[in-house]
Amino acid sequence: MIPATLMYREQLQRTWKRTLAVSVGVALTSAIVICANTRWTNFPAQVGYQLIISACVGTLFWVFGPLIKVYSNRLRPTSRWVLRIVGAAVILNLGVLIGMTILTSAGAFPWSILWRVFWNSVAPTTVIGVFCFVGFTMYENLQYKAQYETTQARLSSLESRLRPHFLFHQRHRSRPPHARQTHPPGKA
Repeated sequence: MIPATLMYREQLQRTWKRTLAVSVGVALTSAIVICANTRWTNFPAQVGYQLIISACVGTLFWVFGPLIKVYSNRLRPTSRWVLRIVGAAVILNLGVLIGMTILTSAGAFPWSILWRVFWNSVAPTTVIGVFCFVGFTMYENLQYKAQYETTQARLSSLESRLRPHFLFHQRHRSRPPHARQTHPPGKA
């Protein structure tokens, strides 16, 4: 059996590119939405701000997401989804808070408005983030099921190829030695 830490490390190595791509996509989308409601002259700065926040959120999901998934697999379906959704909401808002704190430390906005901005963003961020999390989780489950069904089909194909060969040799072995032919019929 493969040790859990090795499997976890391999999963992190497999998923870092996807996590990075999703983080950049979320940052660009957030910057576009914010600038559509404010001024487009702030677009480059918004992309930078959103990249920092998305990197914080994405990194937390990349590190803790697999752990929540593994732990929740032991639970019943309802408890599993509750734990995953609550875990996703906590990770998401913690990442946003870390990102906003980094931006405040860098002077992007004053410390006096950090908590007000954060609390005003909790509800929309949580709703959008949980919908995205559930969508990604369902997509991963569909991928796993498709991979499982493909593997089952390959296994069935191999079994069907092996069975006639196995039956022929079993039947041939079950005959007494004097009844077995050592040459094909018609040749001496």
